[in-house]
Amino acid sequence: MTREHFLEGKDIVVAGAGVAGLAFALNLQRQWGDNVPPLRVVVYDRDKREVDLRRQGYSQTLSGIKEDTGLVVLKQLGLLDKVIDGAVMTDAISKFTIWDKDWNASPSFNVPAYGDMPTSAVRIPRRVLRTILIEAAEAAGIEVHWSVSCEDFEYLDDGRVGIRLRNADDGEIIETRACDLLVAADGANSKIRTILRPDDTLQYTGLMMMGGVAEFPHGAVPDHIRDKWGMVLTDQGISCFLSPTSQMGYHWGLSWWEQSPRAPPATWSIEYTQSLKSEALRRSRVIADPFATIVKRTDPSTMFIMAGMDKRPFSHEHLRKVVFIGDSNHAFSPLAGNGANVALKDGYDLAEQLCKASCMDDAISQFDRESVPRALRTLDRSHERIASAHTTQLDRDQFTDGSGANDFLVGQQHSDK
Repeated sequence: MTREHFLEGKDIVVAGAGVAGLAFALNLQRQWGDNVPPLRVVVYDRDKREVDLRRQGYSQTLSGIKEDTGLVVLKQLGLLDKVIDGAVMTDAISKFTIWDKDWNASPSFNVPAYGDMPTSAVRIPRRVLRTILIEAAEAAGIEVHWSVSCEDFEYLDDGRVGIRLRNADDGEIIETRACDLLVAADGANSKIRTILRPDDTLQYTGLMMMGGVAEFPHGAVPDHIRDKWGMVLTDQGISCFLSPTSQMGYHWGLSWWEQSPRAPPATWSIEYTQSLKSEALRRSRVIADPFATIVKRTDPSTMFIMAGMDKRPFSHEHLRKVVFIGDSNHAFSPLAGNGANVALKDGYDLAEQLCKASCMDDAISQFDRESVPRALRTLDRSHERIASAHTTQLDRDQFTDGSGANDFLVGQQHSDK
């Protein structure tokens, strides 16, 4: 780094301490180095530091099959060993399974890891990945403020950006903070995006999803799913995702076509949770046991219902002093299976381009050239998965030769350059 860098003496605010926001902050500090004046980077997040089981209780895939995947990013950040230690599966691709409604399973397959990566994919609870990134940020001295949301945005007369900060607990306005660059990583329902791109809204995929985390004390996981994860496919337009979250917990997510999206309740009650379980049992009657057992053993505090939403990515040529990364730019439905990988790479790449470029516009333009096509590939693949998982004309060959599982999980992503 030279001493004449355009970011010297500048203030950067990151809205959102999720995967994308923390990957950005960590790599920016790493790339910036110690031999120039330090950057002033502050991260705000509307959530508390503690875990919300309904939002953080599931696990996700981190891939290491290509250079631009999540595990490679985490290795570059020095966090790979911690992620592998925290994973519930360290050989996730070979454990991926497609079951039919009677639990006949597809053969396993594998994909080589990229370079010297120790594995091609892991499954890790979202809460564990979040904690690893938070602790890394705290250890690096990155300033993170919890329960503070970035509510409003304006361009100031001096060319900087003004951000109104609100206490997420009591709703009180804290202050208006000025900065030279705002990195919006505030999720699929980004408030910053609503202000700057009010027509760029989430689109309903046609799928509703409900599920939770079933508990099996003493390792009494049903043999059908033990040490596996994947999808139950039927020929009834309904499917179910299954994945371990711990030695005793299994996340399940039932999905089906529904004409209009349903919103989750404003407040959760025991009665509503039980009604969701009853609906899940009714909708999944076509799936043989142990699925009913899985539903009945679900921890009520982990139950969820959500509409499958997504949106296309966008570039920043008409925006000034603000960059959207992760879900705030390109939201994926859960069936995309690649959201965390793309978010990690977004954060990492933006930091790298800001440190390498000679001006902010060049950095953001190069970021767009890499991030937008990457997100579009994941979005297109997500729509293919949604269609194949909810067909009424199931291809039985995928249960005999393993090609169905390979196509469903990896598709064309492994061959992307």
